[in-house]
Amino acid sequence: MKNNEKRLFRLQDVSLSLKILVPTILSIAVVISVFTFYLIDDQRARSKARLNAKAKNLTDLLAYSNIDSLWNFNVDQLQDITGSFFKDQDIVSIIIMDQREIVYADLHKETRGSEQITLTRAIKKGEEQIGTLKTVFTNYHIEKNLTWIKIEIIVLSIIIFTVIIFFIVIISKRVLKPLDCVLEGIDHVARGDYHYRIERLSNDEIGQVARQFNRMSRQITRLQDLAVKTAETGKEMEIAKNIQMSLQPSIAGFTDCGFEISANMTPAEDVGGDYYDIIRSCDKKLWFGIGDVTGHGLVSGLVMMMAQVAVNTLIRSTPDLSPQELLTYANTTVQFNIREGLKKDHHMTISFIKEEKEGEYRYAGAHEIILIYRVKTKQVEQIETKGMWMGIVPDISKPTNKFAGSFTLEPGDILFLYTDGVIEIKNRDGEQFDIERLSRFIVENAAYDTDTIKQNLLVNLNKFKANQDDDITFLIMKKE
Repeated sequence: MKNNEKRLFRLQDVSLSLKILVPTILSIAVVISVFTFYLIDDQRARSKARLNAKAKNLTDLLAYSNIDSLWNFNVDQLQDITGSFFKDQDIVSIIIMDQREIVYADLHKETRGSEQITLTRAIKKGEEQIGTLKTVFTNYHIEKNLTWIKIEIIVLSIIIFTVIIFFIVIISKRVLKPLDCVLEGIDHVARGDYHYRIERLSNDEIGQVARQFNRMSRQITRLQDLAVKTAETGKEMEIAKNIQMSLQPSIAGFTDCGFEISANMTPAEDVGGDYYDIIRSCDKKLWFGIGDVTGHGLVSGLVMMMAQVAVNTLIRSTPDLSPQELLTYANTTVQFNIREGLKKDHHMTISFIKEEKEGEYRYAGAHEIILIYRVKTKQVEQIETKGMWMGIVPDISKPTNKFAGSFTLEPGDILFLYTDGVIEIKNRDGEQFDIERLSRFIVENAAYDTDTIKQNLLVNLNKFKANQDDDITFLIMKKE
């Protein structure tokens, strides 16, 4: 046990440069060795293939060249032709005989090399075989040339290996040297000196580490200064959350509006940027809408509250507005407050629906698709909202008027309004809940009361999601 501990200590005590260099050098050595052997084997295979092709071609050519000489028993001419071929350095034997096995040419050289290629060809005059040719080729000279090629490849590999190792050593020294500065800075921080700064030596990764270290030191100093204010900030966030929750409409106040209603708003943070509302104007007309401010957190929550105040004020003071007029007028105030007051670039998707008369409704705005479950067809109808976002430009009247529309609801129909946090929530595989799943859910649960539909949807979303990155808000209204 003690020996193992001692060995482990020695391994951990090895310098970082050696931990980098040794595995790198060994890896490069293995790669270059494998590549070298591959090149040598490839050259050997190519040389062998060339010798086989050469042997076949020369044998075929020699057999063809001696046809007339053998047919006419012209021994001198046959030996001249055979002798000219025999001068090739790779041929070590040529034997030519006729059909009676009388030899007309029998040439031999000293046999050298590790392998020989023996080929036999019939010498034919037309269709008649008049003799036989036998040749033997050696790989001696090819092996000799291959030896020099091997030496050249090995020498070249050694040179490449040496050059690579040289550059690796140089680069590793340059890379690791700045780490000493970082370690020194860490030592200062460990002693409580948060004002120490590292001199950034370069713009590479180590230089970036030094810059991040300096930034971290500054942040620690700021955090020390802000530590006392943390409790107060927490109280302020709690107050903002309470204000936002108190502004949500009371569903209990709409039991006689002709709808069975349930709603949910689950912020991703303490203060969310989602918004839904149900308003009864002084002329008893019902308004309901939903919106989503970009981002989430305190600023998004403030923008949401401004939109809610603007919308409620307009509806209660001027009840005969159309939905498109409501959004156009509200946008004037909200856009000014966002750009000039908060100095932010947030905006808000929002759509509002107004009850014109019993069963008939008019909508305007730009938000998620409106879903309506039709009790007669047992299907979900989708109505797109294509107006203009609130908070981007001062005047949104043209697109808002252009894409305003209307629809009807019959008893048993369900109106479902939601924010993107419902359909864009993802599971562990990165799949979104999407509008198709939501539509199937509505069809499967349409027979239940709205509160049961709400609870079932929350259960489904909790089972589906990997985590919650956005506010989850929806409004369910079943026509009575």
